[in-house]
Amino acid sequence: MVNVAPLSPTDFTQRQAPPVIRVLLRMFLLVLMVCYPGSISRLHAQGSTPVSIQFTNVTSAAGIKFVHFKGNKGISINREEFGPGVCVADFDGDGWQDIYFVNGRDLYNRGISARNSLYRNNGDGTFTDVTEKAGVPGTGYGLGCVWGDYDNDGFPDLYVTQYGRNVLYHNNGNGTFTINVIATWEESLAVVRRANTGGVLTLSTTTMATVLSPM
Repeated sequence: MVNVAPLSPTDFTQRQAPPVIRVLLRMFLLVLMVCYPGSISRLHAQGSTPVSIQFTNVTSAAGIKFVHFKGNKGISINREEFGPGVCVADFDGDGWQDIYFVNGRDLYNRGISARNSLYRNNGDGTFTDVTEKAGVPGTGYGLGCVWGDYDNDGFPDLYVTQYGRNVLYHNNGNGTFTINVIATWEESLAVVRRANTGGVLTLSTTTMATVLSPM
């Protein structure tokens, strides 16, 4: 449990605000002290009430066993610190949000197995790993992911950014996916949006260019 005590107005002027804002706030507080005696003490009293925020780790109880493998050999390099990605969507249309986790890979030929994971929301606070059934384990060292219905068939498709080549999984609408295209550049971030495109989704990535080619 974490107890967070909010800053009082005077604490804010001393520690958090930019210089110009601090000057303005101090002038405001001076006016309060002169014109409204006792107002500062009331402000302190209002700002001293602690706020209790509590989180409970339900990962195991929910059935999520995913563990990220960054694949480093000794001191990790940038690639191994960029991941992992995660994205959430109702891929099977049952009204419950499902989770896709992106994992690293063993790029040093050590025989270590790792894959991405798709967890289907059972609707009762638990999840089931359906990665193999759905056919979305990833095809390389994963960095990021994003859901988006690129062909407007009503089912969110999955784009995974990877080191080397990216993968676009088409949602077949029956709980399975088909690899549609592979990108020839690696990206660490992808964004799907619908803006000024007549309802058509556009895919934005962090690379200078993305070339799509048939599988």
